[in-house]
Amino acid sequence: MHAFWFLALLPLSLLPEVALAAGLLVLPAHGLWALQRVYGGRWWATLARAMVVAAIYLPAFFATIVGLSMASVFLV
Repeated sequence: MHAFWFLALLPLSLLPEVALAAGLLVLPAHGLWALQRVYGGRWWATLARAMVVAAIYLPAFFATIVGLSMASVFLV
């Protein structure tokens, strides 16, 4: 999923802001579809699974970005 998102964000970053906003709405939909396709089950279970993953992943992602940003400022 990360590989697809990074590849999708590359051309999206070159598009106008309206297309970028539409593309950024499509990426989470792709994530839900991928979870449903891989794990199956009911859609409400897929949504619950996605919310749990997002609740864990997003704070870890932002903490990593902040840590790397601070390290690049203070260690250079």
